[in-house]
Amino acid sequence: MSWIESRPDRFGNYDINSLRVDQAFINFTSDLASDVWLYELSADCLQCPYRLLQHVGKSAGDSVVKISTAFPHKFRFRSSDKELVVPEFNDSYQICDINHDFGEFGVYEVRATDSPDKICQMEVLLEPVNIYLPLVIVLLFVILVDILVWLSRNYHTVLPKLFCNKMFTNLKAPGVVERPKSSRLISLDAFRGLCILLMIFVHDGGASYRFMQHATWDGLQVADIIFPWFLWIMGVCIPISLKGQYKKQIPTKTIIKKAGIRGLKLLCLGLMLGTIGGSPQDLKFYRIFGVLQRFGITYFLCTLLAVWSLKERFQVNEEVFYHRNSFVKFKHLHKFQTVLQATLGLVVSITTPPSLDTVSEEWQDTLTEKFGAKIICSFGQVWVGVQTGFTFLTYPDEPVNILSRLGFRAVLQGLIGGLLCNWQQAGGWIPVNKNLWSLSYVLVTNAMAIILLGVMYVVIDLYKIWTGSPIMEAGMNSIFLYVVHLTVQKMSPWHWTYGSMDTHFLKLIESTWGISLWVLMAVWMHRKKIYYKPCTLSPAARVENIHISS
Repeated sequence: MSWIESRPDRFGNYDINSLRVDQAFINFTSDLASDVWLYELSADCLQCPYRLLQHVGKSAGDSVVKISTAFPHKFRFRSSDKELVVPEFNDSYQICDINHDFGEFGVYEVRATDSPDKICQMEVLLEPVNIYLPLVIVLLFVILVDILVWLSRNYHTVLPKLFCNKMFTNLKAPGVVERPKSSRLISLDAFRGLCILLMIFVHDGGASYRFMQHATWDGLQVADIIFPWFLWIMGVCIPISLKGQYKKQIPTKTIIKKAGIRGLKLLCLGLMLGTIGGSPQDLKFYRIFGVLQRFGITYFLCTLLAVWSLKERFQVNEEVFYHRNSFVKFKHLHKFQTVLQATLGLVVSITTPPSLDTVSEEWQDTLTEKFGAKIICSFGQVWVGVQTGFTFLTYPDEPVNILSRLGFRAVLQGLIGGLLCNWQQAGGWIPVNKNLWSLSYVLVTNAMAIILLGVMYVVIDLYKIWTGSPIMEAGMNSIFLYVVHLTVQKMSPWHWTYGSMDTHFLKLIESTWGISLWVLMAVWMHRKKIYYKPCTLSPAARVENIHISS
């Protein structure tokens, strides 16, 4: 089953079968008469020094190293091994450097030469495999299956358009009843569904693709955008849900009480899920403010503020006032968060992080994580989403106004976020950093979420090119899928192994299988009208007062 990432069992003296996912062999040799030592630096380590790896032999095969290919590597040959670590620049013992993005299952030879430009010679002995080919093949297969399912459901309307034959004009599938126009913004459910399926895929390992994991420190990868997108879309749903409750003449006190109960449910659920693992939790390292805990707290706080802000009539000037006023408040809240982090003893700097091998331990040890200082910026993330929800309520029959305001906010927040991080993955005045939940991180992820929701709104709700299925059904039971998948994350039939599972292709097949089962479960629950609704993360975003004009 690993033919896509095929490799020989052996290549010369190299045991290729011993390589696992994202690994390669490098043979380091030297043409110099004097002793040479090898130092290593991973591109993933910010502001780190070179570290001593080993002595370089003069015979072929004496210095074969198995390396990880998940990140580019820098290697340096030096004429001294007195220092265990050396700076990247101003190294008087430097002989030559090599900086390369090595590929999976490849075999390389790097040779130290006394060249004037201090560049080492490199030769590719065995070409690496293409690790992205399995991703393309599986993605095309999923798209093909979706198209076939869509055609099977809509052939009675598709065939007449394709063949222009009158005999098909009245043909309908047996038992098919045309759906009345829904007053629900399906794009909201589709957005949530995409987020929860991405989250499950990432939790299941993301087929070991590095871009599917969290960034080590600064920067954005797929896993880094899911949580803020969930917070943001929760904010979008809050005013829409409140409007529906007010139409039913539910008292404000009852609405606030329900919001408090829902927030408490999420908080308790998150605390319980944090104990998954079977062993007693050490309270010293217990994560009080985890994912669902932050959902519950920010949901309740933003609902309170939205209830206070909600009016019977929505006017343009009111919407602009809400947006401007909330941004100013959020800016001050972020300043307060930064001061709070410093006061509680945060050992990492926002603009100059230390060596990454110590960051994880230091961050876990800080009081900021335990006392949830990042909740302040999370609150801002949700509240910006609330403004988008107000936009949908303010212009129920004006898609042009909705899209223009979504576009303006996306461009504005994207530009500000880009300027703050200096348009870099790492660095800038305020780096894009999920660990610190920095202001640039909030703005950039908000801009991306607004653009994606705008596209879904056009495709699903406005022009009805796509029904949103099957990710729409997953979005209507997102909390249920999140909780249950964490509970059974190591159980069959969702997960299995086949041999050593040492290729991206095998891991991708296993992850796709698990995702497919969760999608089928969500579709079945939707057809049976089974929903778990602890808060507006699930299908509470009914838009009874919005009519989508096509």
